Amino acid sequence: MNNISFKMGLNIKKTFSKTWKDPVWSKVIAAGILASVGLFWAKITNHSWEEIYAFIIFVLSFKFPLFIFLSVIAFYFIIKKCIQLFRNKKDSFWDEQMGNYTFKELYNILLTENLPIPTVGMQISGRPAPTDNLLFLFRLYYSSLNKGFGIGDNLDDGGYLWSVFAPRMVGFGLVDEYQKPDENLPDRTDVAYKTSALGHRFHASIDKLVLADKLKMLKEKSKK
Repeated sequence: MNNISFKMGLNIKKTFSKTWKDPVWSKVIAAGILASVGLFWAKITNHSWEEIYAFIIFVLSFKFPLFIFLSVIAFYFIIKKCIQLFRNKKDSFWDEQMGNYTFKELYNILLTENLPIPTVGMQISGRPAPTDNLLFLFRLYYSSLNKGFGIGDNLDDGGYLWSVFAPRMVGFGLVDEYQKPDENLPDRTDVAYKTSALGHRFHASIDKLVLADKLKMLKEKSKK
């Protein structure tokens, strides 16, 4: 079986070599190769047929073997594909999907956004609304939200968590809204908020970042 395959390979090689040396058939083969290159080029790039044709004619005006030209074209496509793969490579940490956002997108939004909206309770007590970014406030209120927080729970924040911050976090999917029984009126329920499954996952990712920064700082200190 191997001898048959070997002989067939030799016959094909001899036939191709003989055909390639023929002055007529060599031009036909070359034209076919160039047409295939042009078709492939047009398919994966935004260049027009006129641009590709002009480039091929320009290159063929130089006196060098066809295989060199084809090698240059192949090398060009390989380099271009490698660049695309490098650019499209995703970071498994920062590009992790968090609801409607990636972790990086959500992190940057919370890092740059704040809600300095005073509540009625703040206005009565003369307390200013927090100007900290939402990322900081999410970490600050995280433990309270984990327990579930309603209007009747006293956090001594003038009602900011319940009426301003938590509803905004619901919009990001980091906090869930639910009905909590009133302790004084068992037949009544009030709107309450608690950390969602997505919120726990997001907070865990933040902890990884903080830990990585601390380890980096300790490593730098140890070198000094």
